Amino acid sequence: NKDIAALGKKIIKLEENMEAAKKIRDEEHNKYVKANKEVTEAIDAVRAAIEVLKNSKKDMKDAKVDLAQVAALSRQFSTNPHLQMITALLEQEPTTAYEFRSNDIIQLLQRLL
Repeated sequence: NKDIAALGKKIIKLEENMEAAKKIRDEEHNKYVKANKEVTEAIDAVRAAIEVLKNSKKDMKDAKVDLAQVAALSRQFSTNPHLQMITALLEQEPTTAYEFRSNDIIQLLQRLL
């Protein structure tokens, strides 16, 4: 009888320990799930940023075409004062040429992945 009572107490103590360990594991799992979600979202954001930067290079090429179209229109409608201002701006020599520098940023972001 004594042995059975002692084993019963031991079982109760082990069950309490198992429940406490399960509670700790559940808390750690919840923290992991939250951290994993944040990291996954950050990785997705970096990938999206890389795509946006890569696509912006194409947009810059299109911008040159757009400026050429505006210049052609401003010459065609030379009596419009607003277009004359645009023509004057387009005819100015740029002080510095624009260089696409996003490649460095893209490489840095890709190294983060």
